[in-house]
Amino acid sequence: MSVAGIDIGNSTSCIALARKGGVDLLLNKESNRETPSVVTFNAKQRQAGTDAVGAMATNPRNTVFQLKRLLGKQFSDPDVQRDLAEFPFKVAAASDGGCEVEVSYRGEPTRFAPEQLVAALLADLRAQAEREQGGPVTEAVLAVPLYWGEAERAAMLAAGQAAG
Repeated sequence: MSVAGIDIGNSTSCIALARKGGVDLLLNKESNRETPSVVTFNAKQRQAGTDAVGAMATNPRNTVFQLKRLLGKQFSDPDVQRDLAEFPFKVAAASDGGCEVEVSYRGEPTRFAPEQLVAALLADLRAQAEREQGGPVTEAVLAVPLYWGEAERAAMLAAGQAAG
């Protein structure tokens, strides 16, 4: 059995593997222990983590960051409304009152729930761990802030399930 511990932060994320003798915090492709919490979209593909961070300058409208600020939140939340001024990407109200991020993906306007974006980042981190250990990660522990409510925790869990 392989167990990973994952911490998705507003700016960076990290993943660790439980191994004999302790827990190892993994290095990403660039030999850093922290991976940027960024997802970008372009005409051909979606990229996450270290592969996506360069697009913050070159493709800001289609590069999403600060994912935790939207996860499990209602669009009408005062914190979300305040954060909108800081985002170069478009955030809109979903049909259920939550948030959706609108980007151009494969040449089409596409909306993604924050859970889908966090799932993309989680999948990237999982792939990092699987490369490191040479096999599948079968279980994971997702860290969440102590102050998060049920909606945020459920959204993180949904993102984890979507990432596999």
